[in-house]
Amino acid sequence: MLWRNAYSPRVLEGKAFPALSVDCDLVVGGFDLRAQGEIGIWVRLFQSGDIYKRFCILLIAPAWNDVSRNLAEAVFPRSLHAHLQFVEDPGEAWREAVEPDRPERSFAAVVSSGVVLLGVVGPPTEEVWDQFLARAAEA
Repeated sequence: MLWRNAYSPRVLEGKAFPALSVDCDLVVGGFDLRAQGEIGIWVRLFQSGDIYKRFCILLIAPAWNDVSRNLAEAVFPRSLHAHLQFVEDPGEAWREAVEPDRPERSFAAVVSSGVVLLGVVGPPTEEVWDQFLARAAEA
């Protein structure tokens, strides 16, 4: 039998993040379209509560063009297109702040006035989701 190491998401509190100008309290995102799987886990959790309308999906890349935007929109269900935000980060400040361990790693954050109050790298465990919800209620 093969055993996998237990996975633990990284919780980031009190860490500086690049300025963020979005019109939502909760963000989930990634740096590669392969993060769509983990982003989907977060979205389903958001949809299970009353926080569904408060979130944005950040797709962060050094640059976006029409082709890359169309590809991203093809990867995500049409029902989520209103939540998609394309963020250009040429200096990769977001990647340095989040420090994903692999390209398909997602992140989520509770945001207040453009400041990240709580960040999570990777899909949440039950304990981390409870912590996330508590912080979201404060925002």
